[in-house]
Amino acid sequence: MNKLPASNRLSSAISDEAARWIADGLDEGLTEEAELARDVWLAADPRHAQAYDEMRVIWAQLDYVPIHVETRQHRLKTSWRRRWPVARKQGKSRFKLPVVGTSMAASLLLMLLPLSGDWVNQLRADYATGTGETRVISLADGSTVHLDTRTAIQVDYQPERRSIRLLQGKALFQVASNPKRPFTVLSNEGSATALGTAFLVAEEGGGTLVTVTEHQVRVDYKVDGPHNAVLNEGHAIRYDRRKGLGDIQVSNSVNATAWTDGALVFNDAPLDDVIQAIGRYHSGTIHAFGKARDIRVSGVFRVDNPVLAVAQLEQSVGVKVRRLTDYFIFISS
Repeated sequence: MNKLPASNRLSSAISDEAARWIADGLDEGLTEEAELARDVWLAADPRHAQAYDEMRVIWAQLDYVPIHVETRQHRLKTSWRRRWPVARKQGKSRFKLPVVGTSMAASLLLMLLPLSGDWVNQLRADYATGTGETRVISLADGSTVHLDTRTAIQVDYQPERRSIRLLQGKALFQVASNPKRPFTVLSNEGSATALGTAFLVAEEGGGTLVTVTEHQVRVDYKVDGPHNAVLNEGHAIRYDRRKGLGDIQVSNSVNATAWTDGALVFNDAPLDDVIQAIGRYHSGTIHAFGKARDIRVSGVFRVDNPVLAVAQLEQSVGVKVRRLTDYFIFISS
């Protein structure tokens, strides 16, 4: 198979989209319109075809898809179709995937893993945590910061203000009161300023979620004009570029901060959200495909053993789990 240069390694978005096209066709197959949409997507960028081809090899090794995969021939004349030997039958093309061993499949999968920006933030950070690690930091003013896994912060203390920038991840801030020096956490073009004692700031899905666990916090978001809100204890708000500053929501503070005690708590959450949260503590990759993503999950999971947490899911909600060692875990319905 022809490979793109290492500088053009696949992004996680392209790999996820390739996996979605395959997953969507597993249960009932793609409609004619969906097949055409897939073909258009494949033709749009050579990296799309690379991701699709490599994901088929991996899934074939995991018994997710058969070795022979049917695809439409018409409307797609690009080079990706010519990478595999073609046997014509009743106007359709049948692509024969090469038989590969588990080690080769694992190697291909490594190429599909996103090139993590964690190391960049680690270099920029004053304090940071690695995968599966949490850490409590005591700051110069007496405030404390509880860093979740894969979290990085910068600290900028000045005589007139105290600023923390959340570079990535999630952190719980317990603030030492000093009205003359406001305590503000900056994240994704917004900020959260303590009007009380404790609050949680988390980067998620390109936005930021602020949850107040004690007293009050003022949230400011200045994209497309100034917007702000004051949150009371037990409430949360999210902001991002797509939706701006959202509505104030009731939040269970105990569940939101359970990770500080080594647990994750979910109540009727989509399995995809659960897997993403558990996966942050896993040194490999855990990925849910197709209809499994939407299965609703309630439960408590320990963060110190993500593989065991997946086994809990397998037993409690009946999903199918495939593994290439404990580092590469795939979940389907």
